[in-house]
Amino acid sequence: MIITAVKEDFQEVNEFSKFDLAVSQIHEFWLINELSKHMEDQQAHEMEPEVLEILNSKSDMDCENKLVTFLNYDKFSLIKLLLVNRKKIYYSIKLAQAKVLESTFK
Repeated sequence: MIITAVKEDFQEVNEFSKFDLAVSQIHEFWLINELSKHMEDQQAHEMEPEVLEILNSKSDMDCENKLVTFLNYDKFSLIKLLLVNRKKIYYSIKLAQAKVLESTFK
């Protein structure tokens, strides 16, 4: 039983690592690029602000429910990628947007 539990934990960690992103991979247009892989470019641009706000939900469960409702269940791999990295994605994109905004006022 212990070996089975350890094996299941290892599989969960291995599954998690497939979706784990380095912060350095996430830039200002990362979310739009990822959304564009699953839908038309124009639709991705329109949906990006809402998806970004969903990623800032208070709880993981709330975030997951909103993403599934908003993006539909058929985009499960995208939803999983977003959920595993939701805080990294949200804050990295917000930081990049703030840097662009700051540079326009200099």
